[in-house]
Order: sequence, then structure tokens, then C-alpha cells
Amino acid sequence: MTSREEDAAREHLERFDGWLSREWKRGNQLGKAGVIILLLGMASPFLLGVVAVLAIWIWILPLASNFTERLSAFGVLFALLTAISVKIANQAEKIVGVAYLSRPRKHIPKESK
Repeated sequence: MTSREEDAAREHLERFDGWLSREWKRGNQLGKAGVIILLLGMASPFLLGVVAVLAIWIWILPLASNFTERLSAFGVLFALLTAISVKIANQAEKIVGVAYLSRPRKHIPKESK
């Protein structure tokens, strides 16, 4: 990656961060709740993984009688939760991207000659 590409990527990220910060400051309660839900959606792979570990540890693991039953319980639950959480995270990222790209832009007046 050249320094020009890095500068363009950095500028894009800074603009996006500025946009998200402005939307958070100017938004009403519903808008802030929407931003929180989207950010939680992006963090869902981690959050659902933690919930899965706790659910297995507390409810399923004590019922499993041997190692293979425990291993299969972990495998199935992690596979399902990972698929669901990745889908949720992808959808939340798409929504944020569309909201960013469809934001109203400032119109710069053309200079008259």
C-alpha cells in the first residue's frame, strides 16, 4: 500500500469517525439507541461467544456424562452461535455503511466567473 492510499484510507476513517461522533451528539434518544444497537450488533460475535460459554458451563456441561458428549456440546453450540453472530455483525456493518453513504452532504457553492 502506498502512502497516498494510506492517506486516503486514513482520511476516510477520520471522516467516518467524525460523522458518527456528530450523529451521536446531535441525535435524539431514539437515534442514540439505534447507534448503540448497531454497535452491539457489530460486537455480537464476542458477546454471543461469552454467553455461549456461560450457558454451556452452567447448564449443559453438568449434564454431559463423558468427554465426547461435552466436546460435541461445545462444538455444536459454538458453530451455531458463530454463524448467527457473524450474520448479525455483517448486517449491522452494512446498515452503518449505508447510513454513512446516504448522509446529507454539504453543498459547496460554485464560484461565479
